[in-house]
Amino acid sequence: MKKIWVKNYFLTFSFAQILRRCSKKSIQRINLEQRGDVTMHGDVNQSSDDAFMRFIRAVLIGAVCGAVVCLLLLLGCAFAFVKLGSLPEAASSVCAIAICCVSSMFSGLIASRITSARGLLMGLAAAFVLFMVVLVAGISTASDTPLMSACLMRGFLMLISGALGGIFGVNRRQRKGGGGPRRNSARRA
Repeated sequence: MKKIWVKNYFLTFSFAQILRRCSKKSIQRINLEQRGDVTMHGDVNQSSDDAFMRFIRAVLIGAVCGAVVCLLLLLGCAFAFVKLGSLPEAASSVCAIAICCVSSMFSGLIASRITSARGLLMGLAAAFVLFMVVLVAGISTASDTPLMSACLMRGFLMLISGALGGIFGVNRRQRKGGGGPRRNSARRA
């Protein structure tokens, strides 16, 4: 009989039982289950580095999706401005801020949907990355330096809308069984 230590439990197995029933992975699995390192889906958490990389990946994907949405909305707005003719400068500024808020909300939604957890944090992080992209793009193309108060206001609004998008993304209900309307099973006679 061979004695094996698994966490704080002392188990006794014969060598044949170990070969038949237990492998190295199953012993590690028992140890990880006792420590609480097994997720609900049965996946073993490798380390905190793996969780950090998932966080970074979700934030970057959300920020890229938000930047694409921002680009498409700005192109649509520019096309509308050209078709309408001359508009006051205040209208274009309000449209730009609204488009940035919508795109940061979308980026927070996407980032939180990827991780399905920590919506507020994911939304804030994705919106912050998107704000930095918009800020760098604005500074690099501007002929004069932008006002600090306008940049702070835009950043604050983008962070708030990104956080809301993250919260909406986590709290959005999952559909089970695909799309389409539900049918009453009693009417199938």
